[in-house]
This record gives sequence, structure tokens and C-alpha cells, in this order.
Amino acid sequence: MKAMVVAAVSVIAITACATPDDGSPLRSGGVAPFNPEKPQVYIVSVGSQVQLVVDQDPLPFARNSGVKKIKWKLHDSDYKLDRVQIQPDAQGNNPSRGCVGDHADDSVFECQNDTSVAGTFKYSIRATPKQSGLPTPAELDPWVMNN
Repeated sequence: MKAMVVAAVSVIAITACATPDDGSPLRSGGVAPFNPEKPQVYIVSVGSQVQLVVDQDPLPFARNSGVKKIKWKLHDSDYKLDRVQIQPDAQGNNPSRGCVGDHADDSVFECQNDTSVAGTFKYSIRATPKQSGLPTPAELDPWVMNN
């Protein structure tokens, strides 16, 4: 009897987590999945320090799916994104086709990722405070993957 209850509960749990049949990209909780073309950046307090956090790492892309624009958005009005730079791998391959900040919105930075360049690439992201007296977070070095 106990085994039957465990099996029934397991089936219910698995069914509840299934992808909707309507083809929608929403998870069962109703929240859209992460989008590697739109990573979200946050500044979190750790004691008296602050650090950068990206909502997804690595940023996965299908190889040979074209040039993809990656648009990072910082969610902290006291800081601005200063730089995002995709770095070459050990062989010197680099999928970056240019990175630039948004002149109208200092919380946004964009890079062009050429997915025909296969591999895993570290990128650096830097934010600085808009006013003096706030701590500066260390650079963060997450990854972009074209596989």
C-alpha cells in the first residue's frame, strides 16, 4: 500500500512539472524560462561588500544559429554597467563581434555573439556606483557557450 501511494504521488509530481501541451515556453509555474539573449544582472550585498550576480551562467547558444545579440540589464539604479567583454579562448577564438553600452540607458550593455565560433568563452562584466561612497563590486567572469 505504501509503495502504491509513493508511486501515485511521484506520477502526480512528474505530471505537474510537465511542459504545457500548447507549445508555450512557460514553465508550469507560469514564469518564462531564462533567456540567454537577455541576462539580468543584480548587485547583492555580502556583509559590507557588494558583488555582481547574473541570473544565468553560462549563457548557452546553439552552434551555427547566427549572430545573437546578448543584452545585459542591470537592476540597480545606484550603479551603471561600465563594460561587458567576451574574451577569446586559449586558441585565440573569439565569438564577439563588438560590445557597446547603451548611450540612453547606462544599465544596459550589448554584445554580438557569432555562434559559428564554437566553444566556451569567459566574459567579464563590470559595474560602478553612480555616486561616491558606495562600494564598487569586483568584476564578474561568467561564461558564454556556443555548442
